Amino acid sequence: MNTQVRRRLFLLALIGAISPSVASGQTSVHYYRYELLTRAQESTYVGEVPSDVRGRHHAVETDAQGHIMRTVVIRDGQEVSERVYSFVPDGKAASEYETFTGSEKTGRVRIQRNADGGRTREDYFTVNGALTGYTLYSYRADSVEATSYTVEGKKRAV
Repeated sequence: MNTQVRRRLFLLALIGAISPSVASGQTSVHYYRYELLTRAQESTYVGEVPSDVRGRHHAVETDAQGHIMRTVVIRDGQEVSERVYSFVPDGKAASEYETFTGSEKTGRVRIQRNADGGRTREDYFTVNGALTGYTLYSYRADSVEATSYTVEGKKRAV
């Protein structure tokens, strides 16, 4: 069995285990030209396009409740990268996501949130589970500051 088929079967099993609505087939996929970030650091997608559009666009799979379960960046018909989201039981926003480049799993991101649901911290892990760094989010009246750090706590970027 080739890697692509194995990966698809794994993702179907994973999604089925995470969400009963996904397992029952109550998902939909839409295609969008643009990805934008909300104040809570969640992606929102605009500019719906046909699935066969040329250039860079996003495939967004949602469940019956409107949760984003999977996103794929597509460039000229080829899947470039992918995120598969996980939710805690009764969670309204994702608690983590797995990342893929092409068909290769590249890591996992764990998300921590404040009482309003905004991201406060993201921890980045390799496929083997080793922490590679983290980002802290600071909410101000008119902006959100994201500061990325190495595993050792050295500031990478603001």
